[in-house]
Amino acid sequence: MNRFVIVLAAAVAAGGCGSVSDDRGGLDQPNAGDGGASGSGATGIDRFADRDLHGDLAYLGGGRGGAAAADAGLGGSSAAGGAPGTGGAGSDLQAPLPLTALSWNEVEWRSVRIDVVTGHFSVLASLPDVYAVTQGVMTFEPQTARLYTLAGFRDGTHRLLGIDVSSGEIVTSPVVDPRILSIEALAPETLVALYITGAHMQPNVFDFVEVDASTGDFRTIAPLPTFTSAFQGMSTIDVRAGIYYHVGDARTEPVEGSDEIDRLIGIDVSTGELVVDTVAAAVVYELEVAHDGSLIGLTRGPDARPWRYAALDAATGAVEELSSFGVERFGLGVSGMDAARRRHYQHRATPEGGTELLGFDLTSGRVSAVPLETTVQGFVPAAFPRAPQRQAAGRM
Repeated sequence: MNRFVIVLAAAVAAGGCGSVSDDRGGLDQPNAGDGGASGSGATGIDRFADRDLHGDLAYLGGGRGGAAAADAGLGGSSAAGGAPGTGGAGSDLQAPLPLTALSWNEVEWRSVRIDVVTGHFSVLASLPDVYAVTQGVMTFEPQTARLYTLAGFRDGTHRLLGIDVSSGEIVTSPVVDPRILSIEALAPETLVALYITGAHMQPNVFDFVEVDASTGDFRTIAPLPTFTSAFQGMSTIDVRAGIYYHVGDARTEPVEGSDEIDRLIGIDVSTGELVVDTVAAAVVYELEVAHDGSLIGLTRGPDARPWRYAALDAATGAVEELSSFGVERFGLGVSGMDAARRRHYQHRATPEGGTELLGFDLTSGRVSAVPLETTVQGFVPAAFPRAPQRQAAGRM
């Protein structure tokens, strides 16, 4: 049985969050594709109240986003005189970036800005023509300050949205073939993607393609090896190294009742050549590239639960757990990395039916959580372009 799933969130348009099964024999995905599993292990932050986590967990928020604690690993390191990029005192990067996201309010899709300290949503723009947003397939291009994602429109077309993160308005929306598994921004108006080429959208046959973000046109860079299964949105890119990473299944044939998605491939963005093809020592999802090029995500060991933050060595497949905090349910592909501030963000569903934003501080190892007002289909830590500095009169 084919174990790949594409989640185009049409169910959300009809009534908020849908329920999705990926036929992988273990992952229960409520709330439009949440990727945590049922079973033993921690079921929420309160379960850790009587444990000694050595400061690994800080809980923010009261009710709908009222801050209840300040030391959450989100406002910067407490170390004095921190170097730029560490978030320490004296750093110009101390304030965390907000997230730009797409959210459904039971009536329409909106672009929103999320305060990562309080969880507060600020509505940027309404997107009345959008019917559904593809979960987790989202990327940010910093030079143009645009968020890109795939969406279904009410006119029946599938489009590649380019959204200005300052205004939240759609600035480009070319019609595009919907058979895109994941996208990453490479340069202004240039994206790279995995494109399903198999007959009847057979999801284990892919090309690596370049996408013109203004026209939606594809250019095939190279065909890729066959995956037994793969998930949408499970990609990240190291622009400096020129490597596009994606997680898939290492086996040649599906194993009934197994959900081991343990193969990491790294693709040279210029040639399409596989420069990484590694079987990981443990399953790792939600990979994002950190400031030093390392890969950070969520893993689980032989006991299967819960998921914990970890680093994956792309060359060897070694997995190192970085935090003792456990995560049960999370949105597949709904993660992001603020590399300069060294923070990995993850959307998760709570056992009580709510949603939270987790923030993992790579410097301190702390995990913070803030309640969110509603589910999001993806987000990006978004820096806004700085206004040009005026040159003082008489100076060069």
